[in-house]
Amino acid sequence: MESATGNQVPMEDKLAARFAELEEKIKNMPQEEQDRVRDAYTYAKEHHDGQLRKDGSPYITHPLEVAHLVADLGLDADSIIAALLHDVVEDTDWTLEQLEAEGFPPESMEALGLLTHPEGQPYMEYVAGLRHNSVAVKVKLADLRHNSDFTRLSAVTAGQRARLEQKYAPAFALLEGKAGTP
Repeated sequence: MESATGNQVPMEDKLAARFAELEEKIKNMPQEEQDRVRDAYTYAKEHHDGQLRKDGSPYITHPLEVAHLVADLGLDADSIIAALLHDVVEDTDWTLEQLEAEGFPPESMEALGLLTHPEGQPYMEYVAGLRHNSVAVKVKLADLRHNSDFTRLSAVTAGQRARLEQKYAPAFALLEGKAGTP
């Protein structure tokens, strides 16, 4: 991303701009819900601070993009909050109980509990376990879509593409059958 003057825009500015775009998508929600989404973003950004994605970008870019996909489906604030926080328990030292104590909505917390992949549990067993919660299903589908979007990576080998498709295709099939194709 370049500024109008042709200079590279600092990552912090890119993140702020991308979150402003999310805020634009939710501007018709009640102010209290907008505030809860903002709190979830701030919380996720703080707790993923210093973590990087495989492409070298700050980790927060992933939950933010998942939240955009969820917002584009027209889902509610609880779903967007779950999208923003979906990797906090799995990828940081924070627990679901600590998130609950922060006051995030019970609907978001229920979905987060299901979206957190327990260590040692087979992947498809984990995916199957979240099928009864529509928020968890839709957030997981958005997560899978973002993780399998090869256009965000500078170079993807045929082997990497095949490995990701082999991992994600069964999960897509299982969840899309339950949720419909968003």
